[in-house]
Amino acid sequence: MKLSAKLAFQHLKNNPKRTAWTLFSIVLASGMLVAIGGSGVSGAAGLEALIDTIDGIDSGTAEIVSLSLATALGVVVAFVSAVVISNTFRVSAMERAKQFGILKSVGATKKQIRATVMYEGLFLLMIGLPLGIIAGFGMHLLALVAINQMVDISAISDTVWFRFEIEPVILLIAIILSTLAVLFSAWLPARKVAKTPAIDAIKGTNDISQHREKSKNARFIGKIFGFEGVLAAKQLKRSRRHFRATVISISTSLVLILASVSLSTHMSRSFEGRILQIGAPTAVLGLSPPPGTSTIGLDAETFTQITRAMREFPDTFIAANSGRFYNSTEHGVTMAVVPTIDDYMELLNLAGATYGSNLLINVHIEVDASGNLVQYNPFAFESGEVFRLYRHESTVDGFVWADEADYITIHGIVNELPSHLVQLSESILILIVPDGDIQAVQWGANTLDPDGFKEFAKAILHSYYTLGVGEELIVADLAEAIQLLRIMIDSALAYVRIFSIMLIFLGLTNVISTIATNVKLRGREFAVLASIGMERRGLRRMLAFESLLSSARALTFGLPIGFGMAYLMYIIGMASNPIGIVFTPPWIAMAVCAAGVVVITFVIMQISAMAVKRSNLIETIRG
Repeated sequence: MKLSAKLAFQHLKNNPKRTAWTLFSIVLASGMLVAIGGSGVSGAAGLEALIDTIDGIDSGTAEIVSLSLATALGVVVAFVSAVVISNTFRVSAMERAKQFGILKSVGATKKQIRATVMYEGLFLLMIGLPLGIIAGFGMHLLALVAINQMVDISAISDTVWFRFEIEPVILLIAIILSTLAVLFSAWLPARKVAKTPAIDAIKGTNDISQHREKSKNARFIGKIFGFEGVLAAKQLKRSRRHFRATVISISTSLVLILASVSLSTHMSRSFEGRILQIGAPTAVLGLSPPPGTSTIGLDAETFTQITRAMREFPDTFIAANSGRFYNSTEHGVTMAVVPTIDDYMELLNLAGATYGSNLLINVHIEVDASGNLVQYNPFAFESGEVFRLYRHESTVDGFVWADEADYITIHGIVNELPSHLVQLSESILILIVPDGDIQAVQWGANTLDPDGFKEFAKAILHSYYTLGVGEELIVADLAEAIQLLRIMIDSALAYVRIFSIMLIFLGLTNVISTIATNVKLRGREFAVLASIGMERRGLRRMLAFESLLSSARALTFGLPIGFGMAYLMYIIGMASNPIGIVFTPPWIAMAVCAAGVVVITFVIMQISAMAVKRSNLIETIRG
């Protein structure tokens, strides 16, 4: 065995607590990567099996959503793991600074010093990676048990649930990421200690800030917190690197908590708001044109007759719409809706227009903080406005926008919709025309008997209208589709919450390790202060101020970034949602996080200082 390897092995052996903390971080980090990858595969398999029980729904989306979520969390875990593990190696290298300085002074090269730290990483990796894989399987299994408890699948199937799945490729990727994270984490401090001059390493000044100017805030801090507060502020200023990883870990935890809270809040409100807007239909019938054509043979009068007959089904509300898509160079995607004659007459009354008029629906929907639908008017158009629109044409090769424009003049504007027509308040521009070519038609029914309604509606449709060549009748049980969407959202949120908690726990191990090591290394400083008259009460005050100031620094970074991430989750979640969900700042979560950070750092600091308080002053000063 090389001398560098022997020195690394001896250091690990002589410092069992530090070795245990580092090994625990590696096991936890690698285990989380394995568990996240495995859970992503299990989630995709479970959702695909669930979707296969429902007719007419593509299962490809489930795999994309599950694996994309696993990839995003895996990247975050890899980054936080590198920060946490790198900090443990940095602290370990800092503890051996004098040893490295002595070795350099007797001829050790930078390569040998760097190799010593790297060997530590290799030794710990050889032990931690197999343990991490085993722990990852356990985390994976526990996560699936928790998700199966948190997500109710029984509404769709009694035989499908999230099962334990192992994908060799995903496992290999997790192993590679874990290996790279550990080696990179060891390489950063190894490179730094190798560059440190021997005299600085022996004196132990490398990790202490060399700023000697008087702090501008010292007098202010002294008036508020006293002499102990000044000492605490100076200590934090002198030892910024000691607390950098702690600040990063706490800030990352805050960001994860606030992001997951925002994601959960807005996705749930978006889903419930959308269901509220469309009236929670339980069955849908639709007609689509033949491939390569853009219209069906149904006209407004026949469409009205079919809808009236369908509305005779007992205890059923039906929302019916037909029309075609356009593209406007000024306003983007636009839809020209041909309603039933009954709905058209009601809209005319709302707009104060005469029969034959084209109408503009000047209504969009927002969901307020209480979850209620609120209508607002997004446009400033007036009657007489002329829209230049390009038809959405279907070809054998796909869809294109027509080259020639249609011109539609607006004769009236609807600024408020009754509840039974609120489905017209989409986020795109909606125009109401009394007649014209129909590209597609859809009936959405809110009924207690979806199967009975579907058979009744198909019979009504065929009695009034004969399908053209290539025209397709689409029948879907929307109740199951809505329940499936709820399950997908709940499983994604459960997935994020579970692994966010694990990641917070990983960061917490780093906070404990860093604070405990910092307090331990300052044993001589505490002993000197005690020998010149500082009482234990004063020492406790100083450490309390240090925990308060370090917490404030972490909160200064973590809360604003977390708030920004919460807003980003809102933007991402609402990007393609027709409901205008209002952003709800996570004030309560921010307050709870701030209080939690202060309490945790204070408790860890005080517990770590207990060992110092019990030590012998003379022996501690002698070192």
